[in-house]
Amino acid sequence: LGQPWEWASSDVSVATVTSTGVVSGVASGTISITAKDPESEQTGSVEVTVTDDGGAITLNLGKEVYKR
Repeated sequence: LGQPWEWASSDVSVATVTSTGVVSGVASGTISITAKDPESEQTGSVEVTVTDDGGAITLNLGKEVYKR
């Protein structure tokens, strides 16, 4: 097995991402989450929209919507 993927949020005040790729909404806004394979240097990104519905955080990952 190779090295673990590297994960990054374009704005941690909107959403964070762990070293294993778990995304958590922090505040309303739209950001990009990027994953990078450190061996091949290939990357991929997804746009994430976070909305704060009065205490419930919603993550919109394009076709998938998650509420907490």
